[in-house]
Order: sequence, then C-alpha cells, then structure tokens
Amino acid sequence: ATGTFGSDSFVGEFTLDDAFTAVRSVLPLMLGLRRDWGLA
Repeated sequence: ATGTFGSDSFVGEFTLDDAFTAVRSVLPLMLGLRRDWGLA
C-alpha cells in the first residue's frame, strides 16, 4: 500500500507500514494544534 488516504490500497490493504506513515504525517499536526490551543 502507498499509505495515502482515500486510495484503494488504504482501504483494502492497510499494513503496519501504512499505519506508521499515517502517524508520522498526522502527529506533528496534532502536536501543533495542541500548542496553538495551549493544551500541551
């Protein structure tokens, strides 16, 4: 799978590598939002 959201591979063949890719792309955004909101 490519690890891109909305692709057939994401839905049909979600692997551990895809999970790590998703986490790496989302985690910085979540941490940034928490800092902006003063929740960190």
